[in-house]
Amino acid sequence: MPPREAHVQTPDSHARIEVPVELLAAIDRAEQGGDGAAAVALAQRAIESGYVHPRLFDLRGRWMRDRGRLREALDDLQRAHTLAPKTVSILVALAACLNDLGRHKQALLAAGDARAIDPACPGAWLQKGIAHRRLEQRDRARACFAEAVRLDPGMSDAKAQLAELGAAPSP
Repeated sequence: MPPREAHVQTPDSHARIEVPVELLAAIDRAEQGGDGAAAVALAQRAIESGYVHPRLFDLRGRWMRDRGRLREALDDLQRAHTLAPKTVSILVALAACLNDLGRHKQALLAAGDARAIDPACPGAWLQKGIAHRRLEQRDRARACFAEAVRLDPGMSDAKAQLAELGAAPSP
């Protein structure tokens, strides 16, 4: 029996992209087991073998961003976004990478798209706040950080940003 495959519809070609479900499951098991390096290695090998799936590019893009390889991370995250344009976690990761690269207006767009899909996503509010802050829009930044904390009272990054702006976070 041939392996089951995951299908993704691409917006530009409408071609089916087939990735063995077992491969995606192996990546998930590695991540859930706390072995991010193994998960990234599996994703890398899959990409090198010609597989195309948003999960693969998202995972590798996040890994590259964590290591400061921002341009490569951006390429992968943009590819993941093209393949899955309504995936909030990809949009938030893309916004974070754009903020890291100093492309704050583009980060606002990506975070805004994530927020439009899921207004209760604290990560989208955080990235939007970071972009506003770096664009010296302090009041907008403060409002975004406050909303991130309201949605996730444990979000330490948003609390720290609020403290730096001189606003005490909500309990």
